[in-house]
Amino acid sequence: FDDAIYQGGNVLRVIVDLNGKMKVLGGNNLEARLTTAPMLTPPNIRKVAVGTFAITDATELRMQVGTQEQLFDEPVWSAEKRANVRGHAQWRNAGRTIRSRLIIPKSAEWTRAQGIDIKIAPGGPR
Repeated sequence: FDDAIYQGGNVLRVIVDLNGKMKVLGGNNLEARLTTAPMLTPPNIRKVAVGTFAITDATELRMQVGTQEQLFDEPVWSAEKRANVRGHAQWRNAGRTIRSRLIIPKSAEWTRAQGIDIKIAPGGPR
């Protein structure tokens, strides 16, 4: 085991394209977007998204909340917000389905993004 190949070094991520050629993935990070599935509430009960917390080690991030009245509607996305010093973002977005999106800008340093915790409260009639 004295060959240099067994000494380790940088981890490389490689793929094989459709032509069978190996490609090395490298370079700066691109923008990452993590969107949750819709959080369904019981029929005809509206909820209000009041806060989100990103479960990630990224230091630069933005969040959005999307709401829908019906699953077949296009989500209405809020403006992007930066998290406060505790990692939370405050909202007042209401709907029958609620989802959230985490956006990590390109070239940001991060190693994991596990998910988004959404805090909801009961909503009133429309």
